[in-house]
Amino acid sequence: LPFRLADRWQTLLGPEPRGEPAAPSLADDESFAASETRLLLEALAERLADPRDRLLLLGHVGDGLPLARFVGPVGVTPGVVYGRWRRLRVWLRAELAPARDAGRGGDIG
Repeated sequence: LPFRLADRWQTLLGPEPRGEPAAPSLADDESFAASETRLLLEALAERLADPRDRLLLLGHVGDGLPLARFVGPVGVTPGVVYGRWRRLRVWLRAELAPARDAGRGGDIG
């Protein structure tokens, strides 16, 4: 019974709005930090074996597109897109952790 209620509620709510970006786009930001971030993002994307993961990373993080935008055009379910995004976040944290840890400068004392 609870799953039927959840399904009905989702039907009443309708699809997610797709017009608004998830975050400001790096393409719109002309600062030095944004250009460096874009270069890092592209370098990280080149390491990904699956082109769909590259598209998701560059589109969502770089261009600020909402994850829902990737559901229709590639013909996959929202669960697949969100699952890929979860795996990408874990991968990104692992890739960026050494750089983040190196920037801390060690213990002070």
